[in-house]
Amino acid sequence: MLNIKKKMMESSRQRKLRQFLACYEGGSVLDVGVSSNEWTDSINFVTQYFQNSDFSHEYVGLGIQGLSNLASKYGRLNFVQYAGGKFPFGDQTFEWVFSKAVIEHVGSSEDQLHFLKEMLRVGRNVF
Repeated sequence: MLNIKKKMMESSRQRKLRQFLACYEGGSVLDVGVSSNEWTDSINFVTQYFQNSDFSHEYVGLGIQGLSNLASKYGRLNFVQYAGGKFPFGDQTFEWVFSKAVIEHVGSSEDQLHFLKEMLRVGRNVF
């Protein structure tokens, strides 16, 4: 059963990456919700794409967990840890903000609305 679930998750993540890349024409990307717990190869799939791309200098991964292991593993990329709430970036800092499987973890409907507003505040495009 876990194998089927894992394959479905990987397929879904690859589809989301293809959809994002169909829109992305370069520019800075904030990947909201990176995880230091990579229990499957597809957890940080956007991180992996940018590590292996010519756009690696354009990527910042944002997460609430300690991210030193990601900084070591993905040395070409930048990571920022924050405590939740307001994103630690200025208005319109990024061309793109990418987030997947995060909003359901941020709390109440009010917290989720704040999360969406933060993505729209720091990015010109949200995926």
